[in-house]
Amino acid sequence: MKKYNSLWNERLRGLPGFVAIILVRLFERVMDIVNSYFVKANLINIGRNVTILRGITYRYPNNISIGDDVIIDTRVKMTSEISSGKLEIANRVNIGRNCNLDFSGGLYINEGVLLSDGVVIQTHDHGFDPRSKATGKKLIIGKNVWIGLRSIIMPNTGSIGDDAIIAAGSVVTKPIPANTIVGGIPAKIIKYR
Repeated sequence: MKKYNSLWNERLRGLPGFVAIILVRLFERVMDIVNSYFVKANLINIGRNVTILRGITYRYPNNISIGDDVIIDTRVKMTSEISSGKLEIANRVNIGRNCNLDFSGGLYINEGVLLSDGVVIQTHDHGFDPRSKATGKKLIIGKNVWIGLRSIIMPNTGSIGDDAIIAAGSVVTKPIPANTIVGGIPAKIIKYR
């Protein structure tokens, strides 16, 4: 019984509660598989062993390319305000829950990147008029970058170097060099790796 503790939640007791929890988890898994199938059918280019969980929303699917061994968790938004924006996700990328990826100016995520839950990436700007036409700004995220929980990457960032770490809750407003650890609002270099 100990190996099922992660499924057990003390609100439902006994065998009926246990069976109900197992059925709910099984239903969620089946819905994840069905969702992955339909999302994969819509995207222009998708690699092998890609897992896309429930609640994902996306815009301009013909502009989204996903590599091999990618995991996209629940409630991820991939949007663009410019129809020509491109999103390219390389191999072995993990995108956590509730991430918001704007690819209006072009977003390129290289191999081995980890986006923790709630990360917001913006690649467009409206200047001082929120009703003006969006201006796209390209963002390149280097290899093996880790962006911490609820960090915000602003449009002027331009690039995040290989092996960089962005601390949780940071607001990145300028380019980040490779092999650095940054944090704060606005993000500053804490130390080099």
